[in-house]
Amino acid sequence: MKVKDSMVVSTSFNDIQSNISVVKYEDGSEYWSLNDLNKFFPSKRLDNFLANDDIKEFIEALQRTIIPGKSGIITKRGKGGGTYAHRLVAMRFAAWLSKEFELMVYLSYDQTRSKHEEWSYERTLTKYEYALMTDAIQSHIAPRYSREKQSLAYATEAMMLNEIIFGQRQFDKNPREYATTEQLTYITMLERYNATFIEMGLPPLERQVLLEDVFEKKRNKQLK
Repeated sequence: MKVKDSMVVSTSFNDIQSNISVVKYEDGSEYWSLNDLNKFFPSKRLDNFLANDDIKEFIEALQRTIIPGKSGIITKRGKGGGTYAHRLVAMRFAAWLSKEFELMVYLSYDQTRSKHEEWSYERTLTKYEYALMTDAIQSHIAPRYSREKQSLAYATEAMMLNEIIFGQRQFDKNPREYATTEQLTYITMLERYNATFIEMGLPPLERQVLLEDVFEKKRNKQLK
């Protein structure tokens, strides 16, 4: 199965604060890290849960009916590895650990999923607006560069927006991958404006001043 998305559910229980990794595959199924759940109850053994006859029957039924041809338990190696289980199995494990813990996991998961879906939607919009901006760059700015240096045209525009929104031009990693929903909204807005300004033939410095003004007005309005 190919991974489509992933998220981290932050949970607090019995004075323990930790994260639960959740992986979503292209077929829509979700698998949770049982090792992460087990961190809240280190005295209880995961292998005892998996060896339980009732759980074995539950997993077999799950594999026959809901996920035919797939496994209810997946072992991942390397970074972020461990034992992952289908969401229904994971919730059975949470209940086996503690009924109160099961309820807390439910609440934490619902809150995180809502925020994550909002973030994912904004990320999709950002990619769409970015495509509009790169089309404008390709038509009006890139031709001014030699073929070997045309990538600089795209990088320069991206760095300008980074400076306006994040306060610096360069990062070790793409800041958009860990931007907040609010920051993604600003990126979407500025990419749309920048595409229009490029189409209008405005020079870089003028565009930056206008984009900074748009950003400040939008941010100040949000703060009121």
